[in-house]
Amino acid sequence: MQEAELEAATVADYTIREFVDFPGARYEPLDGEAEIAPGIRVVLTPHTPGHQSVVIETDSGPLVIAGQALETVDELHEGGEVAGLLLSLEPTRILFSHDDRVWQTPAARAV
Repeated sequence: MQEAELEAATVADYTIREFVDFPGARYEPLDGEAEIAPGIRVVLTPHTPGHQSVVIETDSGPLVIAGQALETVDELHEGGEVAGLLLSLEPTRILFSHDDRVWQTPAARAV
């Protein structure tokens, strides 16, 4: 978890406290992009302080789990800084937290 997000999560009314502070919760604070396992890295995607998205290297190319960086595929098509950042990762697919549609390149659709 990004340190900035962890710090923000301790502020009253930022989030539901039990989602962050529960028995057995353990966090490894990060500061910026990091490889968290072979072929899996987190990148900063501004939505909240320290918001991060996960990039997974697959045989068909990078898969991005965008979380709430953008809420829907439509927002990706609207452009903007975050959309540009996500597309600069050259993903074959992007998953969003609030949209069950998956953005994918034409080549990925053919698979």
